[in-house]
Amino acid sequence: MDHADHVRLLTGGVTSGGTWADLGAGTGAFTLALAELVGPAGEVIAVDRDRRALRELERSVRRGGASVRTMSADFTKPIELSPLDGIVMANSLKRMTPKHVAGRRRSASGPCASARGR
Repeated sequence: MDHADHVRLLTGGVTSGGTWADLGAGTGAFTLALAELVGPAGEVIAVDRDRRALRELERSVRRGGASVRTMSADFTKPIELSPLDGIVMANSLKRMTPKHVAGRRRSASGPCASARGR
């Protein structure tokens, strides 16, 4: 898959100007697609526990586009995020066990629980 494929997969679900998180961002394939879709008025928070991958992502961010902030964290544990318009987990769900998914669902009472409708 290339950048155009990532953008196509997210088009229709992402609106301009929103704040989104990419959990399990890695080197940022979907982060960069989100940044293109939310545009200069938007923000993307890329979360990954691999700091090296996040540094590579930071070097790939296009100037003049969305604000992209990286956060080194293990999202299978509680993390603090500002209110969000949406979350992408394209590269992370395959690494989560049913315990992680069920645990996140039960504890989703913070900002991520209302990510769709701020």
